[in-house]
Amino acid sequence: MGIANRLYFSWLLVVLLLLITTFMPETSSYLFKPLQAKWLWLQVVCLGFQALTLGIAAFQNWGWVLRYNLPLTLIGLILAAINLINGLSPNVFGVPAAGLFLVGFVVLAVLQLPATETPERKNTSPLLGLASLTAVVATLGSLYFSEVKHFIPCTLCWYQRVLMYPLAFLLPAGLLGKNPRVQTLALPLSILGMVVATYHVMEEKIPGFSPIKVCAPDNPCTTPWINYYGWITIPVLSLTAFTIIMVCVVIANRQTRKA
Repeated sequence: MGIANRLYFSWLLVVLLLLITTFMPETSSYLFKPLQAKWLWLQVVCLGFQALTLGIAAFQNWGWVLRYNLPLTLIGLILAAINLINGLSPNVFGVPAAGLFLVGFVVLAVLQLPATETPERKNTSPLLGLASLTAVVATLGSLYFSEVKHFIPCTLCWYQRVLMYPLAFLLPAGLLGKNPRVQTLALPLSILGMVVATYHVMEEKIPGFSPIKVCAPDNPCTTPWINYYGWITIPVLSLTAFTIIMVCVVIANRQTRKA
């Protein structure tokens, strides 16, 4: 199977798995249970990244993108296997869904494992380094809040994690591999992250602003886990990080075109 077909079929499979996550009651109900959803959300992180990057790569015919997707595919495979083993536990979603995700990630790995094109190495903008640092710090910060301080991420927080965590891998990989094209892949992730973070800030800061009920009643999106100087909350930090990354990527893209 050619590289173009691998990209296309991988993208279709990722989209299908995301649709199953959204519409299958066995999985969708767990996405909104804050104490039970972690394993499934982490798989959504792996899939959400690939839905964008593989879609862009399929239309641009960038076979090298498979190299960047493979690590997250393998992580998703491991997570799905853990879920399958623990599938009888009420704190994890059930065996059929876990088995389906495991099969899906195995097929993705098969499509992405063979040798792919090597991206052309070029000089990258220093701003790519700043964007990489911001993504890594934001990711480590979110893990500190949830795993050390034991703050429970709300649904909007998880949407932002789905968009931020892959950036913490993609941007440093592009920087170290001298591949400025990762900026094109990072741009939609950062823009979507800004949109979600902006909505979260508005819901948190504007009384009565909640046109779409997203978060579960037992873990509302408006819980101020931190509140530095009466303004700086976790959504504000997230919006700041996504904005920095987006600005850096846009300017770096312009510099790359001029070079």
